[in-house]
Amino acid sequence: MTAEYSGDPATSTKDEVRFLVGDTDMTAPLIQDEEIDYLVTNQGSAGAAAIRACEVLATGFARLASDKQVGDLKVSYSNRVADFRALAKDMRRRYLTPIPYVGGVSIADKIGVLANSDRVPNQLLIGKDDFNGPPHQRRDDPYWWGSL
Repeated sequence: MTAEYSGDPATSTKDEVRFLVGDTDMTAPLIQDEEIDYLVTNQGSAGAAAIRACEVLATGFARLASDKQVGDLKVSYSNRVADFRALAKDMRRRYLTPIPYVGGVSIADKIGVLANSDRVPNQLLIGKDDFNGPPHQRRDDPYWWGSL
């Protein structure tokens, strides 16, 4: 098992996941490179992999005793559980929340939408010229109210 961090998350998906999780200290890595590869493969993106990594880390710390004390040294894992759960919640909101799209706001956007051949046709316009009822009355019709 290996754990490496180059310090440039823009060039490596592993580094991006480590950066988002806060696992950049390679003297005591929290997650291994192979585990990150597995998460990225299964989750599909670095953001989703980082969210899942935070959830896995929170679960791992939750299994440990909440407080350990040896002499004057005291270690508390309950804070780490809460921190990783909060980080996962924040990243879920940031990376997985859909962004609403309002089409037709600009002329260029309208042209782009109309030029899209894969666009679903506007349901309000389908069959608008297919009226088979009686013809509309003309202005020269004596029963048309406007001619009185």
